Amino acid sequence: MKKPDEYTDIQGRTWSLDRLDAEERKLVARIRRRRRETDDWDAYDNFWTHAVPDFYRKRGLAPRAFIRTIPYRIAQDLSSRLAIEKGFARPPDLIDELEDLIRERFGSSSDRFCKATGLAKHKLEKILDGGNDLALSTLNEALNRIGYTLHIAASVQQKKTG
Repeated sequence: MKKPDEYTDIQGRTWSLDRLDAEERKLVARIRRRRRETDDWDAYDNFWTHAVPDFYRKRGLAPRAFIRTIPYRIAQDLSSRLAIEKGFARPPDLIDELEDLIRERFGSSSDRFCKATGLAKHKLEKILDGGNDLALSTLNEALNRIGYTLHIAASVQQKKTG
């Protein structure tokens, strides 16, 4: 059961709000309240993309640092959910997670990813383009080589509004 001091994003990652100070908790409350008050994706994005950076700039935090904060990630997740709800985006899938992993661990270098995992580059490119499926066992074996694994997780239900 989800505790009130946690936030679960669309990909099922849970963010503990315990580490936030009082002002950050107020920021998260403002972000969530604004999302509840509007179903206009542009208006919501205009709000949070100013509110969160302004909050952290006042604290002297650089942009590279505040994009890793829990309030930023919550605001971004709420924006993603709204975009999906409005039909502007699709829910994340395995391809998105694979692209994120390559970008975060290998600086967007599919060559380095392929070398580390043993996957052929042409196969990876087909997978990322949505044109070819890879056997789950092959993908899991490749991911294990870099310290990752596939797993099945419960889907996060989209909250219906309106």
